[in-house]
Amino acid sequence: MNNDLNQNTRTLIIAFSFALMVLVPLRFVEVGNMSQAMVLGDSIEMAAPRIEEPYASMETVCLDDKYVNKVILFLDNEKLVKGVTKSNKDKIDLEIARFELERCR
Repeated sequence: MNNDLNQNTRTLIIAFSFALMVLVPLRFVEVGNMSQAMVLGDSIEMAAPRIEEPYASMETVCLDDKYVNKVILFLDNEKLVKGVTKSNKDKIDLEIARFELERCR
């Protein structure tokens, strides 16, 4: 029993000393390689995403006349609903103009 306790104690001491000798210096190396120290709660800024090649060369898609007419009719009806503010009516007008520009010619 006493021998087992001594052996377990030696194992714990060796494991702890191994952790101190190996893992702590590795942490200092990791911190040394960082260009900027991070603090919990700091946010990082990501670079703006680039459009990949297949999408960069895509032309704008034109919309079918029937679809555009249905959307415009729906948006015109939305403007007539009671309680729609002037700013919302202006937004609806902008959407109508955008759909008119995307109509196939």
